[in-house]
Amino acid sequence: MNRGCANYANTFAVLGSLLILGSSIIYVMQPTTMFTHQQDSALSTRRKEETVSVLIYEKQILEVKLKLWEEEKKSMTTLLEVTQHLNAALIDKVELLKQVTAKRSGQFPTNQLIQQLQKQKEMLEANATLHREFFQDASRFLYNTSYPGVENYTRYIVALRGMLPLDGIEPLKPEFGAVINDVLSFQYPITVPSCRDDETNGTEPLVFIAVNSAPDNFHKREVIRQTWVTRLKAEREQGLLNLAGFAFVVGLTENNETQIKIEKESETFGDIIQIDMFDAYRNLSVKVAGLFNWLYRNCSQMDFLLKVDDDVYVNVRNVAHFVTQFQNQSNYTIFGISPGIFYPQRAGKWALTYEEWPWSQYPDYFLGPAVLLPAHTILPLLAAFQVTPMSPFDDLYYTGMCREKAGINIRYSINATSVFVMGLPHPPDPCYLRRHISFLIPDENQLKLWHNATDDFYNNRTQCIVDGTNITIDHIQPSQFYFTEPKISST
Repeated sequence: MNRGCANYANTFAVLGSLLILGSSIIYVMQPTTMFTHQQDSALSTRRKEETVSVLIYEKQILEVKLKLWEEEKKSMTTLLEVTQHLNAALIDKVELLKQVTAKRSGQFPTNQLIQQLQKQKEMLEANATLHREFFQDASRFLYNTSYPGVENYTRYIVALRGMLPLDGIEPLKPEFGAVINDVLSFQYPITVPSCRDDETNGTEPLVFIAVNSAPDNFHKREVIRQTWVTRLKAEREQGLLNLAGFAFVVGLTENNETQIKIEKESETFGDIIQIDMFDAYRNLSVKVAGLFNWLYRNCSQMDFLLKVDDDVYVNVRNVAHFVTQFQNQSNYTIFGISPGIFYPQRAGKWALTYEEWPWSQYPDYFLGPAVLLPAHTILPLLAAFQVTPMSPFDDLYYTGMCREKAGINIRYSINATSVFVMGLPHPPDPCYLRRHISFLIPDENQLKLWHNATDDFYNNRTQCIVDGTNITIDHIQPSQFYFTEPKISST
């Protein structure tokens, strides 16, 4: 029994020792774990601070790179232009050396030089392609920025398209810059006689009227001949309007039957100018260039050009009133109506892609169906065509960018009088028709209705009675037209 008690005592002693040892271990372990948590927290904070420092440093590096990239983007256009000039020069050298080779066919050094120059040319072309690809990427930074003016527009499009100056073409105005569009070599398969001085009244301004028409718009042309062109002839015979010339302006068609009909139409009426360019909606700027070239070469006598579309009715009497009023007041100015909207559309018929027009706005320009231009603006506009890349929309191109390039002023109709108007009252109102020069009337029946109303008014069969009064405006009283400068220039 004593031995058993002793064993129990020993057992309790061992258990006690183990309990004390375990408590000690727990005691020692507890603060160690807490210290480890504190270390982890401190380490996490330090790592975050280091990460922030690294990000700040990388941001600074990126800012420096961005500045360098922007500088490279600014100089890229110049580099591309230099490359293109060198390319053109090398092409000329290659052609010259080919001629020399033809005369001295047995000389190896000349052939070797040609090969070397050809390799250099190919390298420059490849280099220009790389610059152009880089430019297309860089141009994204222009998206939705303000229109930068015609000079920057030209630099952008020239670089984007890789356009080269054209050799052998005399610039009409050398101070405008290098020629990139050949607008002086148009051919005219069908034409009208050159302008002449109208003998009906030598003191009144001479007017040329050009009607833009699609090749297959035969019926529209016939309706115009039956309506306002009859008044045009009558006004001329009465000495109320001096006419330098009249023509429908068409381009080429791919349809042989249409072409044959146009030729017969010209034989019958003698009022068609056909330009050797493919007639398409997004090719109208080329068509305007062809018209202006024809006028420059064949109609130096005119004082004014009225350019209209074939869905427009012209109040011929008001054309006479306008040119008389502004004969000595045009001051390097063209006249029309504001389009109302000066920002590009990105979808639909009148859309321009971001690549074609990356900016958020247009320059000041006219709505295109009817524009009046003094004759002295034709040459500078044609010279501007030579150096300004073509845009798909003719009104934006020649009354916007090219007008700006040529330094020509723009004036918008105001005060309820207008060069061109849309949205007509029904029935026709004599007071309304006497305030406007031209009207958009796509419908044939409406056009004839307004023609009859115009005839009735100017033949004194109807009167213009001012609303709210008993005042009647005489049909022979000249209409006055009013214009204003653009309120906010987009350039």
